[in-house]
Amino acid sequence: TVLAMTPTRVVTWRLHHIVNLFALCRSPVVHVTYEASDVVLAVSRDHSARLFGSDGNCLCTLLPDSAVSRMQKVVYAPGTFIGLLGSGEVFAYTTARTTASVKYHFGADKTINDIELCQVKVTREVADDGGDGVGNDDDKDKCYLLCATAKGYVFAYDTDTAKECAAQSVHKDAISHILRCGERT
Repeated sequence: TVLAMTPTRVVTWRLHHIVNLFALCRSPVVHVTYEASDVVLAVSRDHSARLFGSDGNCLCTLLPDSAVSRMQKVVYAPGTFIGLLGSGEVFAYTTARTTASVKYHFGADKTINDIELCQVKVTREVADDGGDGVGNDDDKDKCYLLCATAKGYVFAYDTDTAKECAAQSVHKDAISHILRCGERT
């Protein structure tokens, strides 16, 4: 599947035929990504963001407000739009309804320069019944937000709760970009 972006729409196509056509009503698209959860995230010039399902229907719209209009980067974790503001703050919006609403925000004291998502397979080591937990139905993907800071730190936050899970000094200089390349990197 290939995603193509035009000034007014996002098109997915596969082997010489159009699969779905996504009409975008507000503003030309400036960024588009295909997410692992089989959805398309499209960010428009007016700073609005839209989440589209594989059938082409708009699942949720993030309309610009004072925070959204200052976002430098927007990512999608299951159920949540997450945006990085130029001020280094992170704002998260729930996608439970057709219009996104604020879920949480943090980072004003950390000077965050970049964000990236990290999906981790979480398995139960020991089942409640004393079993080994292998092949358990409780195994699931957990999503974390990695934040790179101007002070050389990388912080990990739970995308559901905004709880800080880890902090690591990784460089003596400011980190300008963070990129998750693979499962173990």
